[in-house]
Amino acid sequence: MATADGMNPMTSVSLLYFFTFFAFACQGRFLAIFYAEFGLRNDHIGILLATGSFVGLVSTPIWTRVCDHVRGKRTVLLTSIVAASAAIISYTVPWTSLGAALGLLPQTTGLFAWMFVVRCVYSFFFTPVGSILDAIAGETMIGI
Repeated sequence: MATADGMNPMTSVSLLYFFTFFAFACQGRFLAIFYAEFGLRNDHIGILLATGSFVGLVSTPIWTRVCDHVRGKRTVLLTSIVAASAAIISYTVPWTSLGAALGLLPQTTGLFAWMFVVRCVYSFFFTPVGSILDAIAGETMIGI
């Protein structure tokens, strides 16, 4: 059975898993180095990494409930990925004219606060992606 674009559903799900866990692996392994390159202190890096886990712990049940309520897992998945991508891009704001206007200069407390907010937003949207993807994969496997 093929999807509307002619691709086997198993191939679609496999590709989704590949790219999702590729993103998890990249950010999980190198995030501490990324923060250190911004000039954040070790204690701030630890807080940011722990915050991501805590926000994910809280947000996953929220997003799975939203999926059940709207009955549109693929739409919620796409929304989550787009919002998480926007959060990743917003890491660069301190090096723009907007960042300078907001006082988010490197080596400042404002930079840590900005990174904290971005990390929370990113974790809120991206951490539940694995659970949503599992639900989509389960539905796909049943439909084959």
